[in-house]
Amino acid sequence: MRKVTKGGLASLTPEERSLLPAQINPIENASYLAYLKKAIADHWPGPVDPVREARYIEAQTVWNETMAETLVNIRAQGQQVFVIAGMGHMFYKAGILESVEKRGCFGQSYVQPYPLDPEDSRTLEEMFADLTSPGSQEIGLAHYFWIIPPI
Repeated sequence: MRKVTKGGLASLTPEERSLLPAQINPIENASYLAYLKKAIADHWPGPVDPVREARYIEAQTVWNETMAETLVNIRAQGQQVFVIAGMGHMFYKAGILESVEKRGCFGQSYVQPYPLDPEDSRTLEEMFADLTSPGSQEIGLAHYFWIIPPI
């Protein structure tokens, strides 16, 4: 991943490239792509270099595609799969999920929960209202939401 981040997929040797999935699909989900660009900008001091931004997105894509291919291979063996991954790999029903769908593996036989932050200052009623509002920014993040009670 570091090498892809620094020099892109083109910088890999044939041996290194052979360790990755043959199919590396670009990210098509506009909301997920915007999320990644914002995350990069939030961690970058000053203006983001477009070349480096593209390489970071390419590295994230390779990471998601690698995890997706692993899932598809497990499913091809008839196994059920339960995945725990960082939210940044699954926001907007994209990332790993988008990659798996492009491989035609799961169809609609998966769900993606989104745990809401227990430190969220909204009341349960406010969260529910926000999540069910037609203009909600959160509603497209996942298939269902899991409200974690404070400890």
